[in-house]
Amino acid sequence: MTIKFLPFLLLFFCLTHVCFSQNKQETEEWVLSKLNSYSNSGMSAGGNSFQKTLKFSIKDGKLIGRDHRLSYSIDLKSITDYSYELLEGFKDDTFGTIPSIVNIKLQCKEGDCVKLYSLNNEFKRGFSNISISMDDSFRNENLPERMKKAFKNLVQFNGGQFVTEKY
Repeated sequence: MTIKFLPFLLLFFCLTHVCFSQNKQETEEWVLSKLNSYSNSGMSAGGNSFQKTLKFSIKDGKLIGRDHRLSYSIDLKSITDYSYELLEGFKDDTFGTIPSIVNIKLQCKEGDCVKLYSLNNEFKRGFSNISISMDDSFRNENLPERMKKAFKNLVQFNGGQFVTEKY
């Protein structure tokens, strides 16, 4: 009797997982809401810093970030890794108090998947990674790890795959 019940139990668990998983649109909306709420005025690619990021968006499978001078785009399917570091704030005699931040890094396996453009859409350069600075409050509610899971899903929704190292 228990063996006959097992296939139905497995089917139930599979269906509840499918029913309660986020779809592509929900994942995009969640990622964008967190990036737009917590990004704190900085991102960098290839050693170049961009200040006062005003808006993140996703269009045609690309994450797009804009500041008052430049924009960048990264093809979501090209992202192979997401990492973050928690940087503690400090006081500096020249710059004053530097706040704590969470620095997100998106890495691509292939070079130049991050494209930098002027505001009139003139291509400037390509890079293999990008860092996005987030407010210190981004540490709350385990958001760095939740964002990693969301980016992994976005990459898969767009036909890519994170590279996982065995060791």
